Amino acid sequence: MTVGDGLGSNLSFWQQHLTLVVLTGGVFLLQSGLIVVLMVQNRRRRWAERESHQRREELSHMTRVATMGELTASLAHEINQPLAAILSNAQAAQRLLAVEDVEEKDLGEIREILADIAADDLRAGEVIRRMRTLLRKGESYPSVLDMNDLVAEVLGLVRGEMILHNVSLSLELSSDPLLTHGDRIQLQQVLLNLIVNALDAMKETSGRSRKLVIRSRANGRTSEVSVQNSGAGVPADKLEHIFEPFVTTKAHGLGLGLSICRSIIQAHGGHIGCRNDPNRGVIFWFTLPAGDDLK
Repeated sequence: MTVGDGLGSNLSFWQQHLTLVVLTGGVFLLQSGLIVVLMVQNRRRRWAERESHQRREELSHMTRVATMGELTASLAHEINQPLAAILSNAQAAQRLLAVEDVEEKDLGEIREILADIAADDLRAGEVIRRMRTLLRKGESYPSVLDMNDLVAEVLGLVRGEMILHNVSLSLELSSDPLLTHGDRIQLQQVLLNLIVNALDAMKETSGRSRKLVIRSRANGRTSEVSVQNSGAGVPADKLEHIFEPFVTTKAHGLGLGLSICRSIIQAHGGHIGCRNDPNRGVIFWFTLPAGDDLK
């Protein structure tokens, strides 16, 4: 075979398969371009998700700050009580120690006074700790939680508010721990918002007692918590949209608190709802996943 024959044969091969080679190369380039586009879109989506998550965290934090601002008077009351007791006990101890001949019975009384001072100091410190926890800004840290404990912690912040507005409290909590997996601060925020809303709903109540009822129970593989007030209830035209942003029954509310509550509960795999009680008031409730595997 001559050199000319070989070249002719090679040219014939490329001529025969040129279309296939071009198509294959085009498909390869198209796939490469598509992969690059998908990578860029995925990168943008992750960035948008992080940005959205950050905005939700900031909005949630701002709502907590605003809610705590509404409780300024009651929190001051909660802290002033133990501080006043500490001052009174310290003055009594000073008077006892001012006596030249301190008797044994006086020493025993002084010991009791010092124990009371320590207890009141712990009480004031606990209120401040709860405030700082709710006002803290940062990432979520999910853990196994007992919903009954969270109810008790939040009530420690609003006890003064209930006293100031003459609200009686009825607790119907599960006798067994109600365990769930979630973020303590976020779930405290849900409870705080629902309880503060319940107290607000009863401020204009007259002619009947102001009563707050908090219930918790296990319902299959869920933990359910409800907050009921004895206010006027939610108007029928707003009941269906109560958890939507900027929907509020308050004269000066922004309508974001309940919307954030719904986002938090849904992010925890739960459900939240609201219904008017046939007798009086309104009941807000939410459920969270629970199970024996958490115990």
